Amino acid sequence: MRGWLWHRLRWRVRPVRAVGRRRRLTWVQALALVGAVSAIVVGMGGALVRVTDPDRFPDLPTGLWWALTTVTTVGYGDHVPRSGAGRLVGAVIMIAGIGCIAFLTAVAASAIVVSDVEEERRIQEGESEILVEVRGLADRLDRLERVLAWAGRGEDPAVDRRAPGVGRPGPMEPRPPATGEERELSAPGIGAGPGP
Repeated sequence: MRGWLWHRLRWRVRPVRAVGRRRRLTWVQALALVGAVSAIVVGMGGALVRVTDPDRFPDLPTGLWWALTTVTTVGYGDHVPRSGAGRLVGAVIMIAGIGCIAFLTAVAASAIVVSDVEEERRIQEGESEILVEVRGLADRLDRLERVLAWAGRGEDPAVDRRAPGVGRPGPMEPRPPATGEERELSAPGIGAGPGP
């Protein structure tokens, strides 16, 4: 039975996918949201407690004072509802106050974690750039070592005597052969060429 029901409903129920990147609340937005929710809860709570307990809360300012002290979880005790409906209003206001405090704590923790994650990402990007530079320097050092090795054997470093693709990313073009005079000028141990 369950399989049949799922088969019938799966075409009608589609998962909701987030589009783009989720926005994070800034501190100002979080404070504005908590302030707005608290103001609404205090206003509605003050008005409702005045209706539920008119003898204990004869006017709106007294009801608002009680709602404000309750939402901040202070609760002086100077005004307390006696009816069940008034206590229910008080319970809702207390839970809303605790929720607002928890929300601000969560926003603060999220801001700390997000800044740490972004810093870690920047560090990894920097390390990647350094690794690319080190690899480039290692390639240059390999080329210099080959040139020095060829120069020590008296060979022309521009001519690649290895098979194509061995030890190098691509083939090197050989230089045209040197003439006799150029060979004498570039031979090791000979200075400026033939004397007078």
